[in-house]
Amino acid sequence: MADVDAKIGSRISPCETAAGNFFEQLPGDHEVHLLSMIPHDWDEAKNRALLRRSFEALPSGGAVIISELVVNDEKTGPAPAALMSLNMLIETEG
Repeated sequence: MADVDAKIGSRISPCETAAGNFFEQLPGDHEVHLLSMIPHDWDEAKNRALLRRSFEALPSGGAVIISELVVNDEKTGPAPAALMSLNMLIETEG
C-alpha cells in the first residue's frame, strides 16, 4: 500500500461505491478502480473484459488496484487464503 500512497495517494478523494453491473459499465469520473475480492470469482475471459472496461473508463494516468487473497504454490496457505480457496470450491459453481 505504501507504493500506492506514493504514486496516487495524494490524488485520492474520499472513496465511493457504485451500484451496477461492472461488466456493463464502470464509473468514468474516478481516477482509481479498486477490485477487491473480485477477480477470483471469474474466469480469465471475464477478468480480461473487466480490466478492459476499467481501462476504457479511467482517465489517462488512472489506476486499477486489485486486492486478493492468494494461496502459495502448494495451495496450503497462508491460512486466510487457503480458507477462502476452500470456501470458493464449496460454495460456488464450477
